Amino acid sequence: MMVGLGVVPWMGIGVQLLTSNLIFILMFGLILWFAGSGIFWYLLRTREVSKEQRLPLAIFVWTLQFFTFYVVSVLVTGALTKH
Repeated sequence: MMVGLGVVPWMGIGVQLLTSNLIFILMFGLILWFAGSGIFWYLLRTREVSKEQRLPLAIFVWTLQFFTFYVVSVLVTGALTKH
């Protein structure tokens, strides 16, 4: 499950290769974000992690990481397929 959190944003590469439709890319990204957030929430609730971290802060940090890597993977893949 921990690997899934690192891999989920990079799935934007596959989405960009499948379609160039912006709405589809955004919707798939939202679905991936919900899936990743669910995994993150599950790990925070079941694993022995620092209880100093609150769920809203953890989800905010996850969102920043996900958004950055998802957008970069989609844009770079789109640029590479155009050339």
